[in-house]
Amino acid sequence: MRKAPPKKKAVIAEIQVEQKVSEHLKIYLGLIIAAFAFLLYANGIKNNYTLDDVAVVKDNKVTTKGLGGIPMLLKTDYWYGYMETQRVPEYRPASLIAFAILWQFFPNSPHIFHLFNVLLFAITCFVLFFVLCELLKRRAAKNWTYHLLFPFICTLLYAAHPIHTEVVDSIKSLDEILCFLFALIAVYFLFKCLSERSIVSLSIGSSSFFLCLISKETGITYLLLIPLIIFFFTIYSFEKISKYSLVLLIVAGVYFMIRYFVLKDLKQYEGASESVLNNSLHEAPNFMVRLGTVFYVLLRYILILIFPHPLSSDYNYAQIKFQDISDPLALFSLAVYLFLGIYALIKLKKKSILAFSILFFFITLTPVSNLFLLIGATMAERFMYMPSLGFCIILSFFILKYTKGKIQKGGFDNLPNFFLNNSLPLIIVAGIAVLYSLKTISRTVDWKDNISLFASAAKVSENSATVHLIYGTSLYYDVYPNEKEPAKRDSILTNAIKELNKGLEILRTSKTAKYAPMYNYHLATAYMDKNDLQNAMINYEIYLQKFPNPNPEVYNKLSSIYGILNLNDKAMAIDDSVIKYFPPTFNAYYAKGLALSGKQEFDKAVIQFQKALELNPNNPDLFYNIGLALNNLNRLDEALKVYSRAIELKPDYVEAFVNRANILNNGAKYGEALKDYNKAIALRPGFSLAYNNRGNAYAGEKKYEQAIQDYSKAIELDPNYSKAYFNRGFAEINSGKKDNACGDFRKSIELGYSQAQGYLQQFCK
Repeated sequence: MRKAPPKKKAVIAEIQVEQKVSEHLKIYLGLIIAAFAFLLYANGIKNNYTLDDVAVVKDNKVTTKGLGGIPMLLKTDYWYGYMETQRVPEYRPASLIAFAILWQFFPNSPHIFHLFNVLLFAITCFVLFFVLCELLKRRAAKNWTYHLLFPFICTLLYAAHPIHTEVVDSIKSLDEILCFLFALIAVYFLFKCLSERSIVSLSIGSSSFFLCLISKETGITYLLLIPLIIFFFTIYSFEKISKYSLVLLIVAGVYFMIRYFVLKDLKQYEGASESVLNNSLHEAPNFMVRLGTVFYVLLRYILILIFPHPLSSDYNYAQIKFQDISDPLALFSLAVYLFLGIYALIKLKKKSILAFSILFFFITLTPVSNLFLLIGATMAERFMYMPSLGFCIILSFFILKYTKGKIQKGGFDNLPNFFLNNSLPLIIVAGIAVLYSLKTISRTVDWKDNISLFASAAKVSENSATVHLIYGTSLYYDVYPNEKEPAKRDSILTNAIKELNKGLEILRTSKTAKYAPMYNYHLATAYMDKNDLQNAMINYEIYLQKFPNPNPEVYNKLSSIYGILNLNDKAMAIDDSVIKYFPPTFNAYYAKGLALSGKQEFDKAVIQFQKALELNPNNPDLFYNIGLALNNLNRLDEALKVYSRAIELKPDYVEAFVNRANILNNGAKYGEALKDYNKAIALRPGFSLAYNNRGNAYAGEKKYEQAIQDYSKAIELDPNYSKAYFNRGFAEINSGKKDNACGDFRKSIELGYSQAQGYLQQFCK
């Protein structure tokens, strides 16, 4: 009697139940990963704009139109809304449209934009987990644990890796997040289409691929990656893979056609991708050095994936030192990449997961590698956003390989069992994820604002000109003006000058010298605030030498410095240039008048001041300086009038009160003079000159005791006031205090007032 055949329906039902349980577990695990990714970056939601965030959001004239700006975003290049006159051949409307929508409902709210980035990163990790589960389902059909465990470990490591902080914490890098997210969605639905033959899945998959392309150009790598994924994770024939590749080609063709029509009228200019400041490879002396440096950078990418510390927002000119292809590090990198490439090709037919990981890393890295085309940066952590997945797959593979004996093959139906039955590999992964997370959280703090970001970068990228220059200007323009405590203000100003000097010191070669003048200007203005006129003058002169078009504002500032430093001929030349090349300005005539006064050519100075007066009839400083010139020309009545006008325009003009009082005092109008001196002292109690001159007025009225008191106060305020000692001595002679007078005459002579010598000989024999 034959045995009854096994109950196939029961077996099938058991498999279906196990698969149903696994599907539920997969959702729970995906949610855990998404929650972990969100919480990991939650402290970054409170951050402000950094780097290019302002250019694509706050200061972008198109995205700030909200929903109304979307049509323009679809038909213009990426940077159009920020710099219309300098266009870049980049078409990335997806992220800009997202910014416009957010701006419509949450205008100028960087925290909402950061929240959006963090949410999308969490969603990306969720989708990545599901995609990996889908890919591995066929490779591990008899081992549901492995098919869930591998994606869980890999995605957890991906979510925690600190190299992604630049993308998640930078609002502008939404283009990177969207590109990868849409690529993953395309992979998921095109994969489902293979088994379900669903036109809906095909439509969603191909549409997602198109959205991936309009998010960022690097999405074009999935034109090759998606067929490669189908090859590695299915048993479909080359013919079927070719059909899906044709669909991707059609989508890519539509994208390139749209891109062509949008960008075809762009004028060529030296944009960011051609700037030596952003990519020092433009300055490589020859091809072999350029190639060697590229491979050196490629080695650094691997090292920073393995050990992500320290991290920096800037690796540009001249942080990455040139390497000849024959240099040890370049050769080592070349050997590593050759080995990995050969290994991947050898294992290609066997569909090794390691081979796939290496090829995924290579393909997603190629567009940003500078190997075939120089891009807008020498090196950047954001470029690892997609390639890092290849590294995480390799790391997960080896963790599971060497803990394979400790992995439960089945027999679980809930989260606790999943974690308990796979405790060893999960403990190892948890240890790595904790270390990664600590670095990620601390790095997110650095992205709080530009000051924090560049303060951190200045410590790591010590040889980067852009780091020091931008950090210096941020300190000077954003921090220094808002600090109220004098000691801190001075410290901030000193640090800003130090950073600007350090950045300019790096820009010494002929190719980078053209980028320096603007920073010479910033440095000059900082030196002005530091009252270091000599260095301010040097940097303004450098600025004017390197800029082909004269700048009247700088000319006027430089003229002012020349005047203070008594370089009046130079001041005159500067002022004449401004008057010659620009429409008449108040500053030019005023500065020229000051220069002429400095040369003691007061009659000519008055003429220039009169021209300035025609352009600005209500400037108190101008009237004051006209008064000085007229005073020196002994046109005292006119001088009195203009001093009075200066005081009328500026009622607290202490110097004008003193000078008007001086004229009145010299004209023996002591009572009127005393009123002006009293007003000046009331306005500025520490003004030693006012006390000395009021003493003269009292002496004119023969009130010598009151005069002596004022002279004494002047000396108290300025112990080296030689003339005050002399004047007090003279008043003391008239008061019968000969001994005191002789002491004051001697002190006056000691301090350099030679006129006291005659009085000493006359009264103190």
